[in-house]
Amino acid sequence: MPGFTGEGLVIPRQPEIIQDLIEEEKINIHPLVNTNPDVFLGQFNNVIANSLRLAYEYLEAAYSQTKLSSAVGRGLDEIGITKGISRLLASPSSVDIVLEGINDIYIPSNSLVEDRSTKQRYLTTAAKRILNLGCISIICWSATSAPSTAFTLTINGNVFTRSTPGSGVNMATTLGLLAGDINTAAIGVTAVSTASNITVTSNTNTPFDLVSNVNFNYGIVKVKVGAQSLLKGSATAATPGDWAILSPIPGWQKTSPIMSTLVTGRDDELDEDYRIRIRTSDGSGGKGTTRAVRIALENTPGVTHVNVEENTTGATVGGIPPYTIHCVVDGGFPGDIAKAIWETKGCTTPMLGSESVEYIDENSIPRTILYDTPDPVDIDVKITYVSYPEELTPVDWQTTLKQAVADYINGLGLGLDVLPSKLYVPIYTSVSGIAVTLIELKEHTTPTWGTSAITIGASYYATVSSLSNIILVP
Repeated sequence: MPGFTGEGLVIPRQPEIIQDLIEEEKINIHPLVNTNPDVFLGQFNNVIANSLRLAYEYLEAAYSQTKLSSAVGRGLDEIGITKGISRLLASPSSVDIVLEGINDIYIPSNSLVEDRSTKQRYLTTAAKRILNLGCISIICWSATSAPSTAFTLTINGNVFTRSTPGSGVNMATTLGLLAGDINTAAIGVTAVSTASNITVTSNTNTPFDLVSNVNFNYGIVKVKVGAQSLLKGSATAATPGDWAILSPIPGWQKTSPIMSTLVTGRDDELDEDYRIRIRTSDGSGGKGTTRAVRIALENTPGVTHVNVEENTTGATVGGIPPYTIHCVVDGGFPGDIAKAIWETKGCTTPMLGSESVEYIDENSIPRTILYDTPDPVDIDVKITYVSYPEELTPVDWQTTLKQAVADYINGLGLGLDVLPSKLYVPIYTSVSGIAVTLIELKEHTTPTWGTSAITIGASYYATVSSLSNIILVP
């Protein structure tokens, strides 16, 4: 019999559906009614049967999404959430990169570079100064051809000194002896000399401090810093070679990856791999965790921003009472939000919020669900730039640039600050032919521009309400 049975969903074939229709017609119209395929009723039965067959197929597809053995995509995600097992999403690639330039140049966090081979773009994960203290390589040039004092280099507290060239001893010999002393000391660096300089390089890219006396000037300095790809997945993996610097800073001359530090990004977990993890899990963690609540809310239709915090202490922390969960949700239908919170939070966990929704649980008991909705912070952006006439720009490039910046800010989650340095990414990925020299921000309701980040509280989110909020200054 078609329909839901003890063995699951049984789907009838089209001839079976036609036969059921004929039997109903003989009961309700006349036992001798003509239902042959060449008459109107027979043709009508065939059309109806075909439609019902399609409906059954849709029902079968929906039903299969409720079973671990057959669910795919979003359906499998929903099953995983109930067991506290979330799909492993794609992750970015990371690699240490070499920053090369003149001594004492500050490189801010989120500086943008590009792998010339793959066109994958990376952001530095921390601020870094190109400096003789904490470098991985440095060139020390002889400051004079007739020094009055000895040549001295101090490396990680180890002092190396060679006297000035005497009679019959040239500069190359003296610097060579000094380099030999450094190498003999076996302190993790290698020194190479010429007639006019010494280059000291870490053997393992471990940073070291080098200080010279007046007989040397610092030349090219190399330091390393972490970088992470903008996109996610295995295709973002770094490749060797000189990379392009897309956040130009005077004095920063070159950059390249240290391939031994590459951690290739992960692709989205395949359904079959995810299914195995769900099947082998013990089912714990599906409720009572902030992760479970957050994932459930993020998967709720219409929800655009989510923040979930729980105070697990016996004192009020950050305005959240003891042992209480606080959900901040933007978008979505209140009933759906209440369902997601109730079905994933701890059964006895109190809630905090000004939004109150009554949800009827599986036992027909009304439950009062509390949560908050966030407030937007309208952001203004001022971008100062110079144009390169030799490079082509799109006809309506200003609107394109503004839209890219607005999309980036509007896509930030709850409580995420707006950093000027991160706006270089949407700018340079949307247009060409310009160089940005300054980015300033302010809240729309305030008059003062600044170059610092705008801090966004946990119950707020940044937004650009209109493209007119973005000002371009040539």
